[in-house]
Parts: sequence; C-alpha cells; structure tokens
Amino acid sequence: MIKKTTPEGRSRKDAAPKTKIKPLKIKKKPVSKSLITRALIKEFCSRLIDTGSARKVCRDGDDMPSVKTIFAWLAKASDPKADAIYSEFMAMYVDARKLAADYKFDGFVEELEDTVMQPVMLANGEQMRDVLGVVIRAPTQVSVSMAKLKLDTYKWFAAKENPKKYGDKIQQEHTGKDGGELAPPMLIVEQYVKPTK
Repeated sequence: MIKKTTPEGRSRKDAAPKTKIKPLKIKKKPVSKSLITRALIKEFCSRLIDTGSARKVCRDGDDMPSVKTIFAWLAKASDPKADAIYSEFMAMYVDARKLAADYKFDGFVEELEDTVMQPVMLANGEQMRDVLGVVIRAPTQVSVSMAKLKLDTYKWFAAKENPKKYGDKIQQEHTGKDGGELAPPMLIVEQYVKPTK
C-alpha cells in the first residue's frame, strides 16, 4: 500500500482540509432620491465635522448613504433643474468641511503638545517623577522633528480645506515705472499702403 503524503511530508489523513476563505464584502444599497431629507443632511454634516472624512462617515454609519450617493447628490447640486434640497446639501457640505478643519485644529494643538513633550526616562527604564509623583516631560530632538512634520501636514490639510482662513495670502500689487501709476497701453496703428505698379 502506498501512503499519500502532502508536500510537507505529512500523511493526507493528518493534513488540514483545504478550504478557501473568501473575504466578506459588504455592499450598501444606495439611498434613493426620495430618501434625502434635511434630517439626514444635518446628521451627515454633523458627523463630517467630527471625522473630517465623508468616506468614514458613510462607512461607519449604518444609517448613512454610500459615498457614491453622497457624491451623486453633490453632482446634482450643480444642475439648475435639480431640487433645492441638493443645493442646500452642497452649501451645508462646504460649511461642514470648513468647520472640520477648525475642529481638527482644536485637537491638533493637544496632540502636538503630547508629541513634543516625552516622559524623561531614568537609566533603569522607569519614568522620572517630581515630588508630587507627576511624570516629568521634556522635548527631545526626535519628538520636535515629529511635531514639525505633523504641523506641516496639518497646515497643508487646513489650507486645502479652508483656503480663505488657512491658505497662503497672495497679494499682487501693480505699479508702473519707478513705483508710479500704470500708464494705459498705447495703441499703435500702422497703415499699409499697397504699392502701385
């Protein structure tokens, strides 16, 4: 009798059964036009302010429409024939995105302080404490570099989300020669005379 073995050398009886595990796919049904309500819009925008991400709001909330539906609603807002609720949604969405940048800034200041101020460690691996037992914190070269990186990332994000408030201010000044007023452009007209034969 010939014993059948697996490539690893185990007998077929001892080998684990071959099963294919398929990833679980969850599909959300898109919310139809009739399901867009002011209450849903307000709840969506409120969550958008907290999270800063439309994808996250749609993914985490079972009562929220899919991301596709949200962007379809935003696309309909630019159509002049669409219902007024879509343009109302667009206005609230834009405001929520701006407020999300402000909301993130609130938490960001605390996060930066935690990043910069690291606990001072003793040689035995314990944290240094003061007389009251509070952990002593101090900045390190690495923590300051991390904080700078986070700050630059946040500034970029905030400038994209709310450019009027957080973007770079570009001011253009137009002056003429030696700082004087601009001279109006001169129009030079040349007359073409056809040569005679």
